[in-house]
Amino acid sequence: MYLAEVLSQYMEIYSGTAAKSSLPLIKIATHADRRESLKTLIAKLEQVRDAEEAYMDNIPANLQSSLCFDAADESVTALTDALDLLLYAY
Repeated sequence: MYLAEVLSQYMEIYSGTAAKSSLPLIKIATHADRRESLKTLIAKLEQVRDAEEAYMDNIPANLQSSLCFDAADESVTALTDALDLLLYAY
């Protein structure tokens, strides 16, 4: 849930609809600043997704029907979907 909240806050900041955010302020005054912020967010989400995929790939075959594997798989899917949307916007 934390990652979804952070992503939501960044998107509010990016779109200019954020009231007061607990996240560090991101300079988004110009189009170039917004693009740079979006590029940074995409890179960080890719790192998280790649780490989650690596974790999932290292789960032994006999545990690939476990709750941990299912949670990792859902996380990778959600992150991939979020990245697809952000890359479309970028």
